[in-house]
Amino acid sequence: MAKNYIKVLLNKDVNSLGLNGELLNVSHGYARNYLFPKKLAVPATQKSIETIEKQKAIQIQETLKQKEIAKERRKSLELVEKFTLRKKAGKDNLLFGIVTSKEILDLIYQQTGEIIDKKQIKLSDIKEVGIYPISIQFYTDIIANIKLQVLPIID
Repeated sequence: MAKNYIKVLLNKDVNSLGLNGELLNVSHGYARNYLFPKKLAVPATQKSIETIEKQKAIQIQETLKQKEIAKERRKSLELVEKFTLRKKAGKDNLLFGIVTSKEILDLIYQQTGEIIDKKQIKLSDIKEVGIYPISIQFYTDIIANIKLQVLPIID
């Protein structure tokens, strides 16, 4: 007995089957009993294919807009030569505590007005006075590299 296959268009990512927007051939029973009731796929008609293509075009435009915004944000941060943070330090220029990402976020906001999520900041532990490189990831391939100068508070 030959299997009946049907063309479906996935609405969502389905493990071990495919990604959102893919056009696939699946067995009639799998589509009817699993994919369609859970709204994971729709029958592949000309209208549904056109709808998915429009959604992909809109998504590409959104991605391009987000990348442009990320590039502008990177540019605004890299215009500042270095960000200076003053912290209490003891002997041998060792800080009392470490520099936290919240302190860096507040400093960046005060100097540029940029609001950044702490998950975007990549830094190692800063425990002493000096100049440190910090990476801020705005998008997968758009990263701002800034310098943080940590100075001791002079009483």
